Formats: sequence, structure tokens, C-alpha cells
Amino acid sequence: MKFIAIGIMAALIAACGGLKPGAVSVSESLPAMDYNSISNQYSERHTQIAIQGVVGGEDVLTVYMDSYRPGDSYFRKIMFSRDRVSEYTGLIDKYLEWAEMAVSRQDMLDKEIGSAWGQPGMKNRFSIFSASADKPLLVIKSCTPLGCSEPFPQYYDQDGAKKLRALLVKFQNDELKVTDDSVYQ
Repeated sequence: MKFIAIGIMAALIAACGGLKPGAVSVSESLPAMDYNSISNQYSERHTQIAIQGVVGGEDVLTVYMDSYRPGDSYFRKIMFSRDRVSEYTGLIDKYLEWAEMAVSRQDMLDKEIGSAWGQPGMKNRFSIFSASADKPLLVIKSCTPLGCSEPFPQYYDQDGAKKLRALLVKFQNDELKVTDDSVYQ
């Protein structure tokens, strides 16, 4: 029964629109984080950012993050829809407000902030997680209506969250510097 439900969901997602080929790289820096079990801390990881078109929908900004776990970089992506940027920035603003309060009170939190649609059929779930009393992290995870299939989310500290917010606003305003690969003929 579970396989039938997954098959129906996949068909619905495909009907809503898939990704168009030809993602365009964005020349921006974004410090995402991942947990390093060897150093026992959250450490900055390399990200790659791209704009992709969606069949029958708005463009999406995709943030790929290198992982400490070999072979799972494909699963370390979060997609942000251009028409939902104001929802994302509102959730990031709430994180920044909560993070400041948590640090001043030395509170340890693990609390969902909210969610907004990302790519077709997926929601981006935003939450706050305290790695320590002075380091609350923004956690973003991609989820389907059936649950979160992404066991390893992307993490951002307060500086990274501010940079992500600025990146999303530039994306919404069509102000991102993209790589023009047409010169490579």
C-alpha cells in the first residue's frame, strides 16, 4: 500500500511540473553547515548555488551543500521557489529574532518555526536548533506531504541565515550574478 501511495505522489509531482534542463550557476557565497562527528561540532561546508526553471512554474533557486558523508551530496539540496521568497524571508526573520532571544537567555531550543512550499510537491521546513547555548542554528529540511524524506538538513548560523535571506531577496528581484557560459563555444 505504501508503494502505491508513493507512486501516486510521484505521478502528481511529475504532473505539476519537473525541472527543466540547464541549471545556471550563481556566483554567490553561502556558508551552510553540517555536523562533523570527528570534531564534534557544526562546521562550514561548501555550497553551490544554481537557478533552475520548473516546467509549468516559477524558477527555483537550488542550494547544494557538500556533506561530510561520502556520496550523499545529491541529497543535500534545498530548492526555493521565486514566488515564495517573502514566506522564506519571514521564516528566516523569525529565526533571527528567536536566535537573539535564545542567546541572551542562554536557552537551548529545538523548535519548528514554520514551512513554505519549495519545489513542486515539496515543502521547506524551517526550525531552530541549539548546537550550544550561544549557537542557535537555522535548520532547513525538504519534506513531502507524506513526511520529511531528507534525513540530513542544511544548517545555518546567524550570519549564514542573513546571507541566505539576502540571496533570496536578490533572487526574487532578479539581481543575482549568473554564469554566462555562452562565451564558451
